[in-house]
Amino acid sequence: MLGGHLCRLIETVLQIIDRFSVRSTTRRQNHLDGLVTFITVAEEKGFSNAAVKLGVSPSAISESIRGT
Repeated sequence: MLGGHLCRLIETVLQIIDRFSVRSTTRRQNHLDGLVTFITVAEEKGFSNAAVKLGVSPSAISESIRGT
């Protein structure tokens, strides 16, 4: 059930990004990377667990979500 909700959430976020005319492929990819990271944090119930799953540091998780 959660997977269906996440898919709808991702679709909605992508529509919002498109509405703001994100023309740069790199910028759009950065938004998507942050979204994937955010979802992984939610699924893993924390930054540390998400960092282990994604093979990065917890600070990289934070930076990805912030978009820096």
